[in-house]
Amino acid sequence: MIKGSLAGRIGRMAGDSGPERVLIAASFVNRVGNGLFNAASALYFTLAVGLPAV
Repeated sequence: MIKGSLAGRIGRMAGDSGPERVLIAASFVNRVGNGLFNAASALYFTLAVGLPAV
C-alpha cells in the first residue's frame, strides 16, 4: 500500500528549489491549457463551423 499524503508525494516529485517548482507548475498549467484549447478547437470546428471530423 502507498503511504504518505498526496501533498508529500507531489512535493518530493516537484524538486527542492523554488525556481524549479515554479517552472514545473508553469509547465503543468501550460500543458493543461494547450489540451483544453485543442479539445475546444476540435469541438468548435466540427459543431459550429461544420467541418468534418475526419
